[in-house]
Amino acid sequence: MSKDSRRIFIVLGFLLAGFFGLMGIKFASAQLSITIYPVSFRMTLNPGDEYSGSVTVVNPNNFVLGVRPEKENLSGGVEGSIRLLGEQDVPYGLASWLVYEEEDFLVEANSRQEFPFKIIVPSNAQPGGHYAALLFRALSP
Repeated sequence: MSKDSRRIFIVLGFLLAGFFGLMGIKFASAQLSITIYPVSFRMTLNPGDEYSGSVTVVNPNNFVLGVRPEKENLSGGVEGSIRLLGEQDVPYGLASWLVYEEEDFLVEANSRQEFPFKIIVPSNAQPGGHYAALLFRALSP
C-alpha cells in the first residue's frame, strides 16, 4: 500500500457544553459563557504520527470558572448536523487517540488559558477520515 493511501484525515472539533444546559445559565444575574478557539482542526497524519496542539479557553465572566474537558467520537449527519458517540470504539473515531493531562481546571475571571492536547495515531490505524470532539463543560461556579 502506498504511503499516500495510508493517510489518515483528522477532524477535531471543539464544542462547549454548559453544566446546567447547552444554552447557559443565570448566576448572580449574569449570563454564563465560555469562548473557545480555534473551533476545529483539520489535518492529515500517517499511522504512528503524533500531533501537538492547543485550544484557548476564554472566561469572559467576572468570576472564576471551573471547566471540565471531555472527549467523544462524532459522526456527521444530514445537513451538517453531528452526533456525539461517547468514547465507544467506532472505525472512524479518534477519541482514544486524543490525549491531555488536565482534568478539571480553573480559568480566572476575564482571562484565557491554553489547553494543550496531543493526537497520537496508532501505528496500525486504518486510513480514511477520523473524527472527534473535545467538549468543555462549565462547572458550577
